[in-house]
Amino acid sequence: MAQSIGLRQSLKVRILLPPTEEEFALLTGGRFPDWGIGCAMPREKTIVLRPSSKGRVDLEELVVHELSHVLLGQATGGARLPRWFDEGVAMWQSRQWRWGQDFRMNKAVFLRQIIPLSQIDNMLFFSSSRGQLAYTESFLSVIYLLQWCGMDVVKKMAQQMASGKVFSQALFEVCGCSESEFATEWESYVRHRFNLASMVFNSFNLWIIIILLFVAVYLVKRYRNRKILQKWQIEENYED
Repeated sequence: MAQSIGLRQSLKVRILLPPTEEEFALLTGGRFPDWGIGCAMPREKTIVLRPSSKGRVDLEELVVHELSHVLLGQATGGARLPRWFDEGVAMWQSRQWRWGQDFRMNKAVFLRQIIPLSQIDNMLFFSSSRGQLAYTESFLSVIYLLQWCGMDVVKKMAQQMASGKVFSQALFEVCGCSESEFATEWESYVRHRFNLASMVFNSFNLWIIIILLFVAVYLVKRYRNRKILQKWQIEENYED
């Protein structure tokens, strides 16, 4: 993980497991959303994990995600990072792509609910569903960045920021574009990749549609058979 973002020094990272929600809130400053399950503090080289969470949690995946934040913060010299970039790199390194995320993105494109990348900085104030969309967009933005500028783009940008440049300067030096230009290109990319057709013909969604069609055909046949039986019964009663 460290090598992929150009960090060569060894780090000792603390992982804190507070036993109560109150202690978790105290350690994280009380500014963490109720749907969050882990918090990274890059400057302190510390990770804080929530003591309770809804649903099942992949602990290894969670630790890798939070560790990515710490490593990236150290590799960039503590430079301020757009949250979409920070979260996207963490999701890329922890390989956090789930069934349903493509559907979530299709839905956002179809309903025109895409969150502008600049607004993802306010993620901590989002609802759980909007927060999940922000994570999905962050992942896709970094994947697009890797495809556009090369697999070593994160490493190159981290080196630029470690030398004293801000994120926008690093992005321009490595990819030759401004943040707003990248955001426009990325949004055009997702609008072409995720649309009504891809939502319908996604393999998972396609199986659901096929199953629903079989159920519909079965119910129609059952209804018709019942009508035929009722008709025969009426005819038999009439003959009697």
